[in-house]
Amino acid sequence: MTIIIDIATRKGGVNKTTCTFNLGHSIALTNKKFRVLLIDNDPQGDLTIATLGSKENLKTHTSELYNEKTPEPVFIRDNLAVIGTNDQLTFIQDKGFEVIYNLGAALENYKKDFDYILIDSLTHEGYLFTAGLLASNYVLSPMIPEPFAARGLKKTFDIVDKVRKPRLNPDLKILGVLLSTVPGNPTTLNKAVIDEIKQTYSDLVFKTQISKGTVASESPAYLQPVIEYEPKHKIGQQYMALAKEILQRIKR
Repeated sequence: MTIIIDIATRKGGVNKTTCTFNLGHSIALTNKKFRVLLIDNDPQGDLTIATLGSKENLKTHTSELYNEKTPEPVFIRDNLAVIGTNDQLTFIQDKGFEVIYNLGAALENYKKDFDYILIDSLTHEGYLFTAGLLASNYVLSPMIPEPFAARGLKKTFDIVDKVRKPRLNPDLKILGVLLSTVPGNPTTLNKAVIDEIKQTYSDLVFKTQISKGTVASESPAYLQPVIEYEPKHKIGQQYMALAKEILQRIKR
């Protein structure tokens, strides 16, 4: 069974794309029998740039999925592929409401070839954000230990509850909350937010946390996940641990 995970949050600046990029590589490295597909569902195209180097002159792109086509993924390693995006994805928002169902329908065509599909969704509520949730089995929400991010997390889960209606995606599950960009020496406010998130969301909060570090923003410039850019760096090891924790959580 193919597992589709939407990396989604209503708050920007929480390393959503960095998470998708490193997690995709980490799942692929954890078990080379797993075939992983990354979908860039954000017109900004940061995931596309991190994996393909540019969002210009793409032969295939995400907007084709919304137009009921089956674009060919680009493999960036033997068991990891990506469907990148460009500015055309912006105009999907201009289509009718029914377009929110097209992404999920299109991804059915990839289930025979991939074990895991990770969707990097934009942060703004709208057709693209909703389409990512409708297409998925699980939603994973990264957040940083700051008050505005905590409010963004609540907004995300409020939308998830609306999407769980019988005619939309009643089987959508929250995979977990990822605390990201956690400082080595957290402030009193950081600690208070982390405690609040753990109290509010309990077992949904992943045990693995991702530390703050410039290496996470440097490595995509070289089209490499942290685990390969600096193999001994703790952030790369954390993403590998997160991949294993996610795989175990899905098995339950």
